[in-house]
Amino acid sequence: MQAADRRDEILDAAQAILGRRGVRAATIEEITSRAGIAKGTFYLYFDSKDAVQQALRERLGAALLRDVEAALKRKNRNQAIGDFIAAVIDFNVRNDGRSGLAARRPEGFPPADSERAVGTAFARFLADGVRAGDFDIKDPQALASLLYGSLRAAFEDPGASAESASLRDAAEEMFRLVLVRKRRKK
Repeated sequence: MQAADRRDEILDAAQAILGRRGVRAATIEEITSRAGIAKGTFYLYFDSKDAVQQALRERLGAALLRDVEAALKRKNRNQAIGDFIAAVIDFNVRNDGRSGLAARRPEGFPPADSERAVGTAFARFLADGVRAGDFDIKDPQALASLLYGSLRAAFEDPGASAESASLRDAAEEMFRLVLVRKRRKK
């Protein structure tokens, strides 16, 4: 088996275990057992559970970035915003956002490059809207960080609804409240 394939198998096993047990409760032994490998093989690819979690965050983040970039390509900005919200929420629901895999960053971990890229793509979308005269926003990067961060934070709130439709409706309402006020009068 090629190294990249073995690494992916370990990441697949880690995603299943971390998603089911949570990051803190999961053990390397559980991950290696699920992957069908020896513990020593795990350490050929990752030096710790934190390292496998960070690699998993990168992989998940790259998938989210692909979804977000596709959503933001819509010509209609309102539809693009709705598609962006749906992409972020659906991604987190599909990838166990509440278990900490997709939404939560371990304490002390820097954001994954792909995580920063999602915020940057949304900021670029807002800045393009300002240039096109669709939005009146002073700092698209700051607003993108705030709105994207709010979407991510919903998966860290144990009191929030786990239903993606409910989260999507609430997020669209929040974005409307912020961005409708920021639309330029034509």
